[in-house]
Amino acid sequence: MIFAPHKLFIKQAGSGLDENGDPIQSSNSWGEVGPCRCDDNITHHNISVNGEAFTYAYKIVYEGEKVEPGAVVRVTDGERVRAEGRVVQSAECNYFNQLQIWI
Repeated sequence: MIFAPHKLFIKQAGSGLDENGDPIQSSNSWGEVGPCRCDDNITHHNISVNGEAFTYAYKIVYEGEKVEPGAVVRVTDGERVRAEGRVVQSAECNYFNQLQIWI
């Protein structure tokens, strides 16, 4: 992607076992997906997912692995967090090797 000034991260839930073998939740970490472009929804467009209408806050265009709906993502510009939220919908472009997600 030519213009990708931001970085996309996905929240990865960690888990482990305690001394008794019972599952415990450990701290969550952020795994880097790659460079991206984050567009603010200043025009208040809606998207429809399974018959439900959503007003999304950000549209993120990136190259990399597909991020499934329901995942929690974060976009940074190196110094600050530009966007963070749960993925409502994801789509793959037919011609370019780019993916889009809406949060």
